[in-house]
Amino acid sequence: MIYTLTLNPAIDYHAVTELVEEGRTNRTKEEYLQPGGKGLNVAAVLAGLGDPVTAIALTAGPTGEILKSLLEREAVSCDFIELESGFTRINVKLHQAGTGIMTELNGSGIRLNEELIGEIRERLGKIGKDDTLVLSGSLPAGSTPDLYRQLMESTGAGKVVVDASGAALLEALEGKPYLIKPNRDELLDLMTQSGEQELIEAAGSGDAEALEKGAAWLQQRGAENVLVSMGGDGAFLLSADGKVSRMEAPEGDLIDAVGAGDSMVAGFLHQAGQDTDPEKVLAFAVAAGSATAFSMGLAKPRMIHQLYDEVRKQK
Repeated sequence: MIYTLTLNPAIDYHAVTELVEEGRTNRTKEEYLQPGGKGLNVAAVLAGLGDPVTAIALTAGPTGEILKSLLEREAVSCDFIELESGFTRINVKLHQAGTGIMTELNGSGIRLNEELIGEIRERLGKIGKDDTLVLSGSLPAGSTPDLYRQLMESTGAGKVVVDASGAALLEALEGKPYLIKPNRDELLDLMTQSGEQELIEAAGSGDAEALEKGAAWLQQRGAENVLVSMGGDGAFLLSADGKVSRMEAPEGDLIDAVGAGDSMVAGFLHQAGQDTDPEKVLAFAVAAGSATAFSMGLAKPRMIHQLYDEVRKQK
């Protein structure tokens, strides 16, 4: 079983409109609601691919009930931790029609306390050694940067995936995660922590070798596999054996990149569950991420498999 944890889920309200005029009434051309939160996105894509998955998420208030109904529509099995006060946040995703430009306004969400953290640790403690746990997304208010590392110590999961950024990811490396997935900008930010300015400048200019050295630095800090997403430039994987695999993104029209990185994580876990070839695992991850970027909403299995065949032709 794969479990995902989303500490600060949301309802994502997507609205497509023309150029927004400040101080004026603006109207939408199209709108839809989608479950928001990195762990929920991972779970939804995995569920679509037929993998056994359970999404653990904190919910609250009337918006929490709406979130539950949206997840039921996606046929995602969930284990909710319900808060007595507050409400699940709403994120506004404003798409400028025909441009690919999106403006986001994300809610602040819930605040954690020791009692809640204790309940989360108890849930994670029931996960077994044959299971995988995905910890992903920003930490809510009331958290400390080492929260993911603490939660890794609480779980019995045999494999833990961490998709976070900044201090939260650096702290989590001490727990030796099975997989981390920074994007290019997040990798550069993390490399800044190393103090190697020359390497940082080279990576910032797009130097592939410098980026790989940055991934190796993260591997040395404790990550088993490092998957680096690079948007339209594809991705590369530094696998546990120290080998680097690269895949370019397939051609397609960018519609909405929200959830593309989460779809990559789902694609990696799906393929890794049935194949030990790192190039095939990376190809499926790239296909899943691209399928979401080329869709309104999260990737569907048919498009993922179609793009997987295209990506595999690179080799």
